Amino acid sequence: MTIIAIAIPAEPQELAGRLERLTTAHRALKARAIILEEQRNDSQKAVEWNAKLRQALELEVRQQQRQLADQGVEIEGLRAEAERVELLERQLEARDRRVIELEAALHVALLPTESRSNVIDLVQAAA
Repeated sequence: MTIIAIAIPAEPQELAGRLERLTTAHRALKARAIILEEQRNDSQKAVEWNAKLRQALELEVRQQQRQLADQGVEIEGLRAEAERVELLERQLEARDRRVIELEAALHVALLPTESRSNVIDLVQAAA
C-alpha cells in the first residue's frame, strides 16, 4: 500500500481561521452531546418511573377486579336473601289474612243463631 501525500499550500491566517471554526464546531458538538446525554438520562428515568407506575396500576386493577368479583358474590347472596324475605312476607300476609278470617268466623260462631244468620246473609250479599 502506497500513501501519497499532497501538499496544499495555505496561508497561516487561513489555517488559523479553519482551526478556529473547527474548534468552535467541536465545542458546540460536545455541548450538544452533553445535552443529549442529559435528555437520554431524563428519558430513561421517566421510562423507569412509568414502568413502576404501570406495575402499581396493574396491581391495583387486579385487586379491584378481585374485590368486584367478591362483591358480585355478595350481591347474589343478598339477592337470594331478598327473594326469601319476599316469599316469607307473602306467606306471612296470607297467614295474617287467614287469622283475620278465622277470628271473624269465631266471632260469628259465638253469636246467637238468629244474629249469625243475619251476618251470614250480609256477607253473602256483599260478596
